[in-house]
Amino acid sequence: MDEYVNNRIIGGSIVNEVTRETSGNKNDFIKRLDMLATTLSLNEDRKLISLEKYRLLFSTYKKMIETDVDHFFLEKQKQSKVVESLQRSQDFLTYKNHTLLWEAFGKMRSDDPTDFMLFSVLTNLVEDEHVSPQFFGLIVYKKENKLIVVKVDSEEQFSSGQVSYAKIPVTKAEMLSKIIYFERDSLNPRPFSLLKDIELLSEGFQVIPALTIGRQGMDHSKTKEVEDTLKVLLFHCRTDIFSLDTAGKVTPVWNPFVNQANLEMRKRFLEAVKGENKT
Repeated sequence: MDEYVNNRIIGGSIVNEVTRETSGNKNDFIKRLDMLATTLSLNEDRKLISLEKYRLLFSTYKKMIETDVDHFFLEKQKQSKVVESLQRSQDFLTYKNHTLLWEAFGKMRSDDPTDFMLFSVLTNLVEDEHVSPQFFGLIVYKKENKLIVVKVDSEEQFSSGQVSYAKIPVTKAEMLSKIIYFERDSLNPRPFSLLKDIELLSEGFQVIPALTIGRQGMDHSKTKEVEDTLKVLLFHCRTDIFSLDTAGKVTPVWNPFVNQANLEMRKRFLEAVKGENKT
């Protein structure tokens, strides 16, 4: 676990540091602190994370990239495009109809790893209300006349590995936008309903065998899959995940040249939370 960051939160330092900067904005601060605790697996609340908390989470990710002056996450020339894609992913949380998502797919650039949409999806594992649902992440890219849907499922609950992808013809982009949009607001989705629908629109998910998601102890945070998915998409900005040598295994990291990169990311996440509350 990230001891440095956790000690600062548990010891109360973050409250002392941030509260001084957020007078008149107490409710937003409480939401952000709760979101931060959830992200760091300190919040044991088993209730589903709200769309508002995801909005705050995406906003914090954006701030991390915007303030990445030493290029910890990615090169300077790619940062603004990634921020733009994260903003579009955040905007999806407030879309009032599926056509806005369809239009967003239509505007995406082809063969550009910085141009994507990031989704967090909740699914039931079985038809049993007593079994906790599972979160997984999706990234949508455009490649020529296809939409590439990358699935990140570190727990391998679905039968297509930790990281896999499906190719969907752009002629089916409206249908894809519909199923993602309506799944967003579903309170009791069928087991793996969205993934099964994506399989019907494509030729199924293909595993990326060289890509593996590293485990971080007993991390059961509701936002872990989103974080894993962000790590994969930033890795793809540096290394083409679709062209990896299948003879070996690669684990995406925040920065391959920095020791304790996970700890460094947590520090930057904390600073981004504080920075967001200054605005």
